[in-house]
Amino acid sequence: VVHMVIKDEEDSLVEDRMWRIGSWVESLEKIHQQDYFTLDVVSTTLSPGKYNLEFEVEDVITEKEGKTTKELVVRDYSGSGLMLSDIETAYKAEQQDEVSKFTKGTREMMLNSTGFFNADELMLYFYGEIYGLTTSPTDSSKYKLNYSVFDTNGNLVRVK
Repeated sequence: VVHMVIKDEEDSLVEDRMWRIGSWVESLEKIHQQDYFTLDVVSTTLSPGKYNLEFEVEDVITEKEGKTTKELVVRDYSGSGLMLSDIETAYKAEQQDEVSKFTKGTREMMLNSTGFFNADELMLYFYGEIYGLTTSPTDSSKYKLNYSVFDTNGNLVRVK
C-alpha cells in the first residue's frame, strides 16, 4: 500500500492519494533480500512552486513500513531561452511502441531513484528534457548536447 500526500508552502493539501501495487517474484525469499525493490510511477500536475511530499509505503506481506518526506521544487519552464530539466538516471531505457506509465518520450524507462550504480551494471541511462528550443522550416538553428559523467570520487568517467 502506498500513500502520498503533497502540500504547498502554506501547508494546504494539494493531493492525497493511496494505491496498491504488486510485484511478481520467483519466490517469497527474494523479497527479504537487501536489494529487492519494486518500481512504480504516479503522475500529477503541479504549478511552479515549492511543495512538501510525504510518502509512506507498507509491505502487506512482511508488514514492514517506510516513510519519507521530501521538498519538491517545480520549476517554471515557460520563460524564454534554453532550460534543462533535472536529470533522471535509469537502469533501462528501451524503445517502445506502446505507451505505459513508465514511458518518457518514446522509451520505457526503469528509473533509478537511488542514483547509485555499481560495476556490474554495464550501461548508465539518463533522461532529461530541454525547453526553449526553437525549430521551424525557416530556422537554421542547430543544437549540440555535451555531457560529462563523474564517479562518486569526482573522477571523470565519460565525456560526450
